[in-house]
Amino acid sequence: MPNLDYTAYGFPSNWGSQLNGPNSVDIQWSELVWAAITVGRRSWDDVIQYGSLSRLEIIYRSAILRANLSSSSQGGFTKTDAYKSLDPSEKSAVSYFFGLSFANLAAQRLLRIPWLVHLDRFSDLPIRLRGNRRPDLIGKNYQGEWGVFEAKGRTNRVDQRTIQTAKEQTRMLRKIDGSDPSIRVASISHFSDDMLNLHLEDPDEIDPNAIDFEISGGADQFLKYYYQPFVSLIEHSGTSHEETIDRGTDFVRIGSREINIVSLAEIDLVVGLDAQVQEILTLGFQERDVPTNSDRLRPQLLNHLEGILEAAHSIDDDTASFLGLDGVFVRLGASWDSVLISGSE
Repeated sequence: MPNLDYTAYGFPSNWGSQLNGPNSVDIQWSELVWAAITVGRRSWDDVIQYGSLSRLEIIYRSAILRANLSSSSQGGFTKTDAYKSLDPSEKSAVSYFFGLSFANLAAQRLLRIPWLVHLDRFSDLPIRLRGNRRPDLIGKNYQGEWGVFEAKGRTNRVDQRTIQTAKEQTRMLRKIDGSDPSIRVASISHFSDDMLNLHLEDPDEIDPNAIDFEISGGADQFLKYYYQPFVSLIEHSGTSHEETIDRGTDFVRIGSREINIVSLAEIDLVVGLDAQVQEILTLGFQERDVPTNSDRLRPQLLNHLEGILEAAHSIDDDTASFLGLDGVFVRLGASWDSVLISGSE
């Protein structure tokens, strides 16, 4: 299992007394794939119009990881030969994708924030938040607290200018739905001697020109944006909780949870969503009139939190499988073994 070296600065003790400073954490590949396919992005409007496109997007994201990142003999994540052969603009695009993925991984693993959505996903985003000086992502934890994230990726070592710019971007958002974010995170993935490292920093100050952001539909709309690709994927694959009982092939049981799944043979990957989470979201999607600042879905999802946590712990020894705190499930096929170790098919 690869390890991820990271350095964290400025985080308050309530987010973990052991978080600050240089650290290392073991990461299984299924968890990293989860992070890559769940991190919010701005073009889901086009991707999720049809379930087949949700499928292709997940395959595409997984393939980026598989082609460009591998496990090193020293135990960390390293560049593949395919990554090294890319031209500078291609490396920049892949590095940015790494930045988003590892920011999402850190949010769940280190900060217990399971949901991140790209700011550009919101059509009602104020004009002043549409430029390059705003953060990439906003997140929400189980307690309903908001977080602001700027994710960057670099092909080589990180420099202080990049860190400072990322910190400034997290400061540009003052309030979300009337609440002060409880955490701001500048996250930069970078390579040092071909080994991937992560820099995390929580800036204290707020920019005097920062603005507030009210989400139309509130936290409910935020969660719908987050889960829509996975609900769409499963529903357009002809899978529902009732159908899987008869067919017997499109769900798995993990602990006390039933997970509706779709097999993506093209990338040797299984993706799933907790059946009860999917049911709640499907009903939520059918609602037409959602009041501003609505936060009804999160408490309903939390009713299943304990069961999801227990199920996640029950597969700790199965490194090919991962169940996120959001109820999204990933299982890697056997073909992933050699490529992730050697970096070549």
